[in-house]
Amino acid sequence: MKNFLFLIFVIFFSCTPLDRTNPTDPNGENYIGWHYIGEIGEFKNLVDFTIVGSTIYAVDSVEETVKLYNIDGSSIFNIVNPGSGTPVFVYPTGITENNMILYIIDHQDGLELDTFDIPSLFTANPVVSSYNLQNNGDKITDLNNELYVAQMSPPKIDVYGLTGGTPVRSFSININICDTNCLLKISDIIANTATNEILIADSDLDRIAIYNTSGNWIRNINIGKDIKGIAIKGNRLYIPTKDGILRINYNTGQLIDIIANYGEGNGRITKPGIIRLYGNNYILVENTTSIKYFQIDSL
Repeated sequence: MKNFLFLIFVIFFSCTPLDRTNPTDPNGENYIGWHYIGEIGEFKNLVDFTIVGSTIYAVDSVEETVKLYNIDGSSIFNIVNPGSGTPVFVYPTGITENNMILYIIDHQDGLELDTFDIPSLFTANPVVSSYNLQNNGDKITDLNNELYVAQMSPPKIDVYGLTGGTPVRSFSININICDTNCLLKISDIIANTATNEILIADSDLDRIAIYNTSGNWIRNINIGKDIKGIAIKGNRLYIPTKDGILRINYNTGQLIDIIANYGEGNGRITKPGIIRLYGNNYILVENTTSIKYFQIDSL
């Protein structure tokens, strides 16, 4: 009789719906509007990535490779060095896209800017060109058909045309007396196309510096936590930190909320990283050896 009652007890509880207590569970009553999808890719040292259409272009500096993935995480192919002859990459560190051309910062002497025609990447003869930059660079963004090339340290930003060569202008950066108008270490650079402004993540000062396209400093947004990458959607900044992804009002600099600070397993952000947004509902964050992928109700 005792065994029979125990069997009924087990059957009852095994058929009872589980309580959904994880607020990142879309089916839970306490769902907070975002959840972790999974990880994309395998890298030795993911240093930068961009999204064009529904394709992710990710730079691995150690493997000297640009890896292509569909937005669902499936691999497409890799742009790699040949087994012999002139290498495509020596030490790639930054990537951006303009008018279906990829621009990749490399550290190959005399050929520091590699370009790839995206439509031709999927043919037998991709169009590839390399150009010289006057100064070194680590990160890159584009705005109004100009390239903004940032050297991490000592911080320097040069503005180029789309074929490298001589800078058309350089930013006025204070690196000696570090007060409000200065930079110490550039870890990411992006463009705010809505305001025609350049946003720079300073990983030493833990703040975002905002410049106009002429290279004049406008203002800072102090984060107060270790940062590495930034993304923007409308008037919201997205900044990964050890405590999750901060959403900050771009106009006021005030914290709106924190996301990806709770979840199961890998579904949390626990360190600064490069961040990119996709569409109106997806956040992708660099995790050195992979890209963490999140869905949110609305960016």
